[in-house]
Amino acid sequence: MSKYYATSHTVNADDGKPMPNVRLAGAKCIGHETLTVSSSSVGLVDIPVKAKAAMITVEGDTRYWVDGSDPTYTEGHLLYDKDVLRLDCADQLRKFRAIAVGGSAVLQVSYF
Repeated sequence: MSKYYATSHTVNADDGKPMPNVRLAGAKCIGHETLTVSSSSVGLVDIPVKAKAAMITVEGDTRYWVDGSDPTYTEGHLLYDKDVLRLDCADQLRKFRAIAVGGSAVLQVSYF
């Protein structure tokens, strides 16, 4: 299982320069996207072909399912503002669906 931690001593593997306050996931990040969700259920849009996992930071309350079903305001796993969700396989990436709980929310997604 991957480890997450923050450090001020991390070195970028590509150029050897320090990267302060970087969150490491034990695997190389291969892409990212910012996804706005509102009253309609949406899935992940820009999934890299080789992605096998994702880390999603939630900005606003959100409900989700990972079986392809559409969540509603009252059904689905509840994520609160600032929660972090880890998706662990390509099937979960393809079938992830989310909806904002009142108003809109933003999902910051990093792919691994």
